[in-house]
Amino acid sequence: MQDTKAKILLNERYRQNYFMMRLEAGWEDFVPGQFVMVAVPGGKSFLRRPFGIARLTGEGILEICYKVVGKGTLDLSSVPVGTNLQVLGPIGKGFDISKGTGNISILVAGGYGIAPLLGLAEALVQEEDRSNIHLFYGAQNEEHLLYLDEFKEMGIGLHVATQDGSLGAKGLVTDELKKFLLSTINHQPSTIFACGPHGMLGAIKMIAAKNRNISSCQLSMESYMACGLGVCAGCVVKDSLGNFVRVCKEGPVFEARELSDI
Repeated sequence: MQDTKAKILLNERYRQNYFMMRLEAGWEDFVPGQFVMVAVPGGKSFLRRPFGIARLTGEGILEICYKVVGKGTLDLSSVPVGTNLQVLGPIGKGFDISKGTGNISILVAGGYGIAPLLGLAEALVQEEDRSNIHLFYGAQNEEHLLYLDEFKEMGIGLHVATQDGSLGAKGLVTDELKKFLLSTINHQPSTIFACGPHGMLGAIKMIAAKNRNISSCQLSMESYMACGLGVCAGCVVKDSLGNFVRVCKEGPVFEARELSDI
């Protein structure tokens, strides 16, 4: 983990209220599922903002995708290219890719929870047969779907669902996941990697618990964070024993069975 002064190379609207930012961090590596804490310049936002790492290139270029939801991210969206930002990371426990080795790898994303799964998919295609990797991606409508072209280029199985039916199947992405698991693939060992809204993650946890061929179900949890270092304990969730664990330190990725009801 490093606290780096990183130059903004790109900060532009992707679509709707989603923005893509690339930063010259100079880092060599990260584990997909880890995140960064970004300081918003100008002194208007005291606390840094957490963002999942979408990917990190061989040249040390860090990419994040964020949604403007409040004053901090609104201020961040107007910071010009060339500005230096303080970026702390990579932080936290990422996905354990080794648990997917030899299995069908099932990635499930909701909304802009897709960002951490981009780097994960890029890592998986280096290790696995692309035909054994499937992405299930759901959003409210087509305008909220991100990185589709990048996933298509990877040549992995792509299963899209939108609530209004504007692209892919109409309905919830978890319904498409259930159909998939009931197909012949259900007879093969599978690993689930998921990131998105709590409601979706809770549904995936129940789906995995009922399917004996799911050997590992890894959930990337979201939570409000103040420090990102495990000091303030402001991002806790309950584990299966009723203890509080920190999303920033013990997570953000947890085995589903390690968590209490989401």
